[in-house]
Amino acid sequence: MAVIVQPGRLTLTGYVGESTIVFDGVTWFDGFTHGEVLAALGEFEDDEAIVVHINSGGGYATEGAAIRSALAERAGQTDVFVEGIAAS
Repeated sequence: MAVIVQPGRLTLTGYVGESTIVFDGVTWFDGFTHGEVLAALGEFEDDEAIVVHINSGGGYATEGAAIRSALAERAGQTDVFVEGIAAS
């Protein structure tokens, strides 16, 4: 699962901009979209402090920018840790 919501923590892993990718006939379920991140953020109170862990090799830069804006616009403290890479 590429979007994991836990108390006070949001983990985002995989490709940015698609939940599923088909490569050489194989479907991979390892990604997340801006919409999925917004839905996950809805699980938290807007003023709640959260920690976001990201590990993504990239994807659609526009999706990455939209996700970054959503995290920045939260009223609560939002600490982001990059575990590996956050290429988008």
